[in-house]
Amino acid sequence: MSGTSHGLGFLKLRHINKPAGLYKADELSTAVLRKHADSLIAGRKLPAMTVFDDGCLRWMASNVECYHATRRHWDKAMDMEILCDVKKGTQQDAIMFYRAFKI
Repeated sequence: MSGTSHGLGFLKLRHINKPAGLYKADELSTAVLRKHADSLIAGRKLPAMTVFDDGCLRWMASNVECYHATRRHWDKAMDMEILCDVKKGTQQDAIMFYRAFKI
């Protein structure tokens, strides 16, 4: 894994891509989605997502429930920004990170 960090920053949801085969919708934790949605409604911050940037695209790698909770609960979610820990790396790096994160 490349893993060199660009650091924390805010990215619009529309600029974050899901690697093919990263997870299935039924693998997302309903409890975590609900907790994040409640946090958004209450105005609390969500945990940072880890995102890998290959110089062209940004690939989600952790805390994917934050992405989905935001998308499900806001009409203009794709224009919203979410806190991300951006690391230099490829789509494959994102997949490997996600799998290690889920263990």
